[in-house]
Amino acid sequence: MKCIDPKIGKLISLYDFDALSPEKKARFETHLMECDYCFQSLYRLSSVIEEMRENPQAFAPVLSTTRSERLVDRAKTLWHQLINVKVPAPLIRPLAVAVPVMVALVVALFIVFHPTNEYVGLAKIEPIPYIPLNMRNSLQLTKAEKLIRQGMEFYGSGDYSRAIAELSRAVDMAPKNANAHFYLALSYLLLKKPDPAIEHLQKVLELNTDFLLEKCYWYLGNAYLLKNKPKKALKFFKKVIKMKGVFIRNSELLVRAIEERMAKSNRGKFEQN
Repeated sequence: MKCIDPKIGKLISLYDFDALSPEKKARFETHLMECDYCFQSLYRLSSVIEEMRENPQAFAPVLSTTRSERLVDRAKTLWHQLINVKVPAPLIRPLAVAVPVMVALVVALFIVFHPTNEYVGLAKIEPIPYIPLNMRNSLQLTKAEKLIRQGMEFYGSGDYSRAIAELSRAVDMAPKNANAHFYLALSYLLLKKPDPAIEHLQKVLELNTDFLLEKCYWYLGNAYLLKNKPKKALKFFKKVIKMKGVFIRNSELLVRAIEERMAKSNRGKFEQN
């Protein structure tokens, strides 16, 4: 479950501290009645907020610094611990060169392999019900159709790994079955595996299945959010909006949230330069 409008939802802590203007407070309260995620989060936060109100001095050092500042402070502490270790004289000179190099290398590797995933949290991946189109008796089903039926039983029970196993076998036997490709892709997305999901959603598009088109665009947009690729995600969400179907409202909200984050990121880069 995710917030239906992250731009409003991020005001939750300010709301609990009664620090919003009357206009923003009214907007948030309207949002609160529509968003189950924020409604539940408000009550989960209430005990923490109350403790912060009663004992502000204990939280002041944390609240007054950013995450990056806290990381720098932690690094400084570790550095002081290192330099205060008693080292035998013959090792002092090599360590004086090696330690800074190692620290720089660790920082570089952290940056490379831990990029900021600021768009991942926007993705809305939820299971949608499956309505079987084939009403034939099980004795009349082909082997591929039996695999699809079995896979969809696993999908319906929330066992997405086993659904993937059965549906993968099904699409190998029946590569033009759009439903099998679609629910295989959705099962991958529900396990936060966007790459194979994108592959099968593209297969559905190639099959020109009109009744799955809007859903494909919607889930492709979300798959690219999971990959932290906002520009590609925007392309598919805008396709959904043009179709004016059931996903239009959520797509409009995500387009707005993505564009705001991209604009903020671009302003930050401009200011740094």
